[in-house]
Amino acid sequence: MVLRSEQQGGVREIVLAQPEVHNAIGPDGARAIRLAIEAASADPEVLAVVLSAEGKSFCAGGNLRQIVEMVAGGEHAVTDRIYAEFQGMMRAIEALRPPLICAVDGPAIGLGCDIALAGDLTFVGEKGSFAQGWAALGLVPAPGGTRLIMRRGGTRALWRLMSERRIGSAEAERLGLAQAVDHARTAAMQAATAIAALPPEAVAATRRLSRIEGFDEHLATALEYQTGFLTSPAFAARADAILNRKAG
Repeated sequence: MVLRSEQQGGVREIVLAQPEVHNAIGPDGARAIRLAIEAASADPEVLAVVLSAEGKSFCAGGNLRQIVEMVAGGEHAVTDRIYAEFQGMMRAIEALRPPLICAVDGPAIGLGCDIALAGDLTFVGEKGSFAQGWAALGLVPAPGGTRLIMRRGGTRALWRLMSERRIGSAEAERLGLAQAVDHARTAAMQAATAIAALPPEAVAATRRLSRIEGFDEHLATALEYQTGFLTSPAFAARADAILNRKAG
C-alpha cells in the first residue's frame, strides 16, 4: 500500500495512494496505515486527521490475491500475520487522539467499508458507496465492521450491507452511516479545519467519551475530564473573556 501524508495547519491528511489496485489493502498496507495513524496521534501539531483516497475507489477491501497466498500458511498465518495487521490498524484508529474524518469519494468495500465507518465523521460524495462483501466469501467482518455498522446505522444498515447490496450516498445518509455531500474530500477538509480551531484537549476528550459504551464509565471519565478542565487557567481565561464581552 502506498500512502501519502500531508499537513495543512493542524490537519493531517493521510491518502490511500494506490489507485491501480483500487487501494486494496494487504497486511503490509494495514501496517503502513497503522504507523501513519500512530504518528499522527503522537504529534501534538496534529489536531484532526482526514483519511482520503486517490483514484476511483476509496478502498476495494482486502487484497484478495495476497490474502489467498498467505492463507496457505495455515491458521497461524491468519491470526499472526493477516489479522494481527488488520486488527492492529483498527485498534490504532480506535485509540487515535484527534478526531478522524473519512472522505469516501468512491466505493468502500469490505475492509474499506470498515475503515470508512471507523471515522468520527464520514462524508460520502456523489460517487461514493458502501458494501460489505464478506458474506459472499463466507466470511465475517473480522476487522470490526459489524460493531461499527451497528454503532452508526443499527440493524437496518447491518442487514442491508449483509445482503451484499451496495449502498449509495443518499441511502447511506438515510441509514445514518455517513453525511452525503457533493465532494467528500472537500467537506472533510472543511470539517477538519473547523475542528482544529477548537481547544484540542476538549476535542480529544470528547472523542474518547464518544467511544465509551458503559454509562457509568462514561460519566466517571467525563467527570474526571471536566474537573481538570474547569480548574485550569485556560478555562478561567476563556470564561473571563466571555463574561467581559457580555459586560461590554
